[in-house]
Parts: sequence; structure tokens; C-alpha cells
Amino acid sequence: MNKQYVIGVDLGGTKINIAIADIKGNIVINEIRDTEAYFGEKHIVNNILKQIEHLLRKMNISSKDLKAIGIGAPGIIDQDKGIIIKATQLPFENFNIISPIREKYNIPIFLQNDANVAALGEYMSEENKNCKDMIYLTISTGIGGAAIINGELYFGSSANALEVGHTVVKLDGEKCNCGNYGCLETIASGNSIEKRGNKIYEKHMKISNSNYKKITTKDVFIKAESGEEQYRKILEEAYFYLAISLANLIVLFDPELIVIGGGVGNSSYFDLNKLSKIIFQKGFSKMHKDLKIRKSKLKGNSGVVGAVALAIRGI
Repeated sequence: MNKQYVIGVDLGGTKINIAIADIKGNIVINEIRDTEAYFGEKHIVNNILKQIEHLLRKMNISSKDLKAIGIGAPGIIDQDKGIIIKATQLPFENFNIISPIREKYNIPIFLQNDANVAALGEYMSEENKNCKDMIYLTISTGIGGAAIINGELYFGSSANALEVGHTVVKLDGEKCNCGNYGCLETIASGNSIEKRGNKIYEKHMKISNSNYKKITTKDVFIKAESGEEQYRKILEEAYFYLAISLANLIVLFDPELIVIGGGVGNSSYFDLNKLSKIIFQKGFSKMHKDLKIRKSKLKGNSGVVGAVALAIRGI
């Protein structure tokens, strides 16, 4: 009997991480490629299919040995129909992402919000096996959240609970891609930090008549760390509103553990101690005694590990 496998797909605003694993969850290969979201939704799906085929060929695995595919995707999801209703960091709108992939492989495909999938990956890791109540926050291109309650993912009535990035934290804030104003994502996501940093940088370069290239989120952190006041203020505001949001989640869910993930949140330049200090200053102190706050142990692979787990659970 041939060995059987599942596919895990972690679809992000800038990167797609895809893994092949055996049905026990052991990843045999995973690779990352650019999402190339600017080319549209069909192009993104084609990138997913091309990457799956590339990995199958690389490992000499037949598609006939695939049992299921799990997909974690950002945005508002209809998990039963396989539709991405709206994704602020991707061009999807009422798009059935499952159909073209199922046409190719004719196996069960399971779709979930990316933060839920990453939370599942974190929760199932050895590090958290004794934890029953956990909040996961991903800070990346956008911001998402998920909750594990008594050992189970909390979905909400439409399976879109904890869209933390779209909680309104600043009433006079900027307009968000979701259409609202003052969402956490407009202040503390990688995209917003980069955008606000480039406004300052562009203005400075024009004054000095210099040629310039756009700076990255990481550059903003580096400039702030080196003492450049305007960039420091961007990050002060980001940390403050992230902390307020998490302090509110602590009061609502009373978790044992908060895990911070995502490309920004899990990076070496993101200061977890600074964030934690503000949380403990602003939060309800009686809930802080045994609370642990840490970065993801799986780093950039929490989403793809969770997507593999999603596929296995669905078989």
C-alpha cells in the first residue's frame, strides 16, 4: 500500500507557504513562494496549484496518494462553501477558492481563516500540549486573531470570530480596507507601519532632493531603534493599540497563554517586552498572575502546520 499524504496551504498577503505531510502530521517538505496578489485571484490559485505540483514532483509523490488539503486564508470566510467573502490584503471577494483546486485533485479540501489555522498549529505543538485556553494574534501584512477555549477552536456563529484587526480602536483613525475607520489594522499591521513610515521617508527625501526607494516595515523599526523620533512615534502608537486590544481580549477570554505570531509579530525586531509591559499596565491585573505571553515557537510555520492539521482532522 502506498504511503498517504495531505497538503497544507498557508495563504498570506505576500507569501504562500505550502507543505506536504504524512497523515500523522510529519512534514516531509515545505516551500514558500510569492503570492503575487497584484495579478488577481485566478493567478493566486494558479500559484497554489503550481507549487503543489512542484513539491509533488520534487518528492516523487503521486497526486493519487493525496488524501486531503487544508487551506488557511486571510479575511472573512464561508468555510462550508469554500468561499473567501472578503480579504482586505488580497483581491478575493466572494471567490470560491476550493472549486478549482478540487477540480484538479478531487479530494476533500478544508478552508479556514488563517489565524484560526495558525492557532491550531500552535496549540497542537508540543510546547502547548497542556494549555486549554489560548489567544493567538498574528501581526503580519494584516492582523488576525483566534481563540482556543477548553481545547477547541472558537469559531463564532459565522466561523469568523476574533477578527481583531478590524476592531475599532481609534475613532478618528484612518479608513481601513474593510471600509470602516480606525481599525487596529490601520495602525499596527505591517502594511500600515510601512505605509506610514514611507510618508515620512518620502517627505524627507524630497526635501533633501535625494533619490530614494521605498522602505520596509523592518526599516521603520531600525530607524526608530536608532533614535529617529518620527518613526519611534509610529511604533509607540502601534504597540499601544496592540496592547489595548490584547488587554481587552484578556478580560473577555481569560486565557492561560497569548501567542504572538506573523511576519512582524514573530520577527527579531518586534519588542515583546515593550508590548507586554503596556498590556500589564492597562489590563485587569487580577487576570495577569499566571498569564504567559510569548512569540510563536513555530515561527513562520504555524500557519502551514495548522493547515496540515486541518486536513488531517477532516479526513
